[in-house]
Parts: sequence; structure tokens; C-alpha cells
Amino acid sequence: MSATLMEEIRFTEVTDENESQLTEEDQQYIIAKIYNHFGRPNNIVKQTLCLYKGWNAGGVQRARLTTYYSQNSTDMFADTTIASWFIRIGPKQICVYHKGSIENEPDLMFSSPSKGQ
Repeated sequence: MSATLMEEIRFTEVTDENESQLTEEDQQYIIAKIYNHFGRPNNIVKQTLCLYKGWNAGGVQRARLTTYYSQNSTDMFADTTIASWFIRIGPKQICVYHKGSIENEPDLMFSSPSKGQ
């Protein structure tokens, strides 16, 4: 990665204690699984994992990972591309939906991280 580009991970805070049970390690696990499956873009300028407050009905938390990356590493503002994934986090399984998903079927499913690990 070029020294002129900065990589930032921002986690949107959820103020109500009951809204999210995800730790920072859980969030990093989810991001790593998504990048392992879909590929990690080069020249990441910024990435945001947003946990939607109030969207955790039935023990399922909704979230969105948005990654901004530059196609040209010499100018981080030219040719910026946005990749986005919608995430449904259940107690036992996490489902990820990408732009190629044309039905209700997730593009990626994996086990939720175990509590206490």
C-alpha cells in the first residue's frame, strides 16, 4: 500500500447496550471472512462497518460493510470505487449479500464467532 494512502476502519457505535453483542474481535472476524471470500481490494482509502441500530429483531443484527478504494494508487481521490456488503448476523450464522445477489439467497454464509474465543 502506498504511504500516501491511509487505511481507516471505523466502527459505528451503538449506544444502547442491548442493540449489539458484537465485540471488536467479532467485527474483525466478519471483515476478514468477507475479504477472504470476495477478495480484499488494494489501496483501501476507508472502510466502515455500520451496525444498524434498531435492526436486531429476533436476535438478528443487520450491518453493512462499505469499502472505499482507489484504482490508481498515485491519486487517492481519482477513480475511487465503493464496494458494499449487507450483513445479517444471527446467533449461529452470518449471511453476506453482495451486489451480485439477485435473489434472497446470500452470497456467503459462515458460522458466527464463538463466544469466549
